Amino acid sequence: HVEKLNHRIATGRLPIPARNVQALPSDDASSFHTLMSTYSRDADLILLGFQQDVLKNKGTQLFTELDLGKDILFVNANQAITIS
Repeated sequence: HVEKLNHRIATGRLPIPARNVQALPSDDASSFHTLMSTYSRDADLILLGFQQDVLKNKGTQLFTELDLGKDILFVNANQAITIS
């Protein structure tokens, strides 16, 4: 899916420079929060994909647990997405 994202950037469908995009894999919630805090500290916009089952389990906490003081765009992924 990184390729699809790169294609959207290259074709102008996502009007941001590719150098400003970094995909970050995480295995669990604690490493996810560490990654977000470390790598997104200086980001102007964060795109965050989530799955419907996570939303069902966490409810609105999913949207409020990241307190980065940044603009976050949440993107609903209908299924698990493996980025390699």
